[in-house]
Amino acid sequence: MAALSTVGVALWPGMPKPQVTAMTLCRQSRSIAAGTADGSIWLWRTPAEWHPFPKVGRQLGQGVDTGAGDGLQPLAVLCGQHEAPITSLITICEDRQHVLFSADSSGCMCVWRLQDGVCLKTSNVLAWGPRAMVNVSCKGKSLIACCGPSPDIEVIDIGPMKRIVRLFGHGDWCADLCVRPRETLMEADVQSSREPSIYSLDHGGTLCVWLAERTCSPTIVGWVPSVQCHRVAIACPTSLVLDKNCAALMVMGQDATAHYRLGRDHRFANKSAPPQVFTFSNT
Repeated sequence: MAALSTVGVALWPGMPKPQVTAMTLCRQSRSIAAGTADGSIWLWRTPAEWHPFPKVGRQLGQGVDTGAGDGLQPLAVLCGQHEAPITSLITICEDRQHVLFSADSSGCMCVWRLQDGVCLKTSNVLAWGPRAMVNVSCKGKSLIACCGPSPDIEVIDIGPMKRIVRLFGHGDWCADLCVRPRETLMEADVQSSREPSIYSLDHGGTLCVWLAERTCSPTIVGWVPSVQCHRVAIACPTSLVLDKNCAALMVMGQDATAHYRLGRDHRFANKSAPPQVFTFSNT
């Protein structure tokens, strides 16, 4: 695929017909992006009260009347690059502008400018499609950590669209990732002098913690190999969630959630203590 291509945007009269396979909230443009099974990305404008801060700059669809009301309003569709189902979406700051980063099941990744819907760059650096992506930007680099049908975690620099770090440690496919700390405004992440801590979960139930590599230079990015691994005590673990104060990590499973307290150093507060387990009620 071409490294740079201008893709048209279009308003549509109703809901998308293809199956929705991935979603993300684009806070800076006050919209929701939904990836679909046919590789297109559909955008909805969201109510202002969904977002804690104002829009940044000129946005896609500005000045277009999409109807009144406080609910979701159709905005635009991005297409022409992905030829496989979208598996993951995330927004990130690059060169002081907020962009949408998309990935499909074939491993194709694209960067979209939200102001006008232009696809800025594409890459096939991965052989598999990421199922989860998190923003790990730091040291002036716009970085995304990806996991999917692989035991490894890949860190992509979206500037050159290249893999710069591969994290080994899991014995099964990774299911989800989350990071600490997480700034609401992504510009703060890019300028951070150290890497955020990464928590990763695999389908076998192993939960790992990856800490910033303190010996690295101000420009080289790296993480310490996993120093804390836990086998979670719930069935079919699927996802990770940090509480609003970043004081606890929750592992979501099929019918229960495990609650791990975190210390100031981002490790588990009590390595030997079992987590609290809460069972979901059927009523």
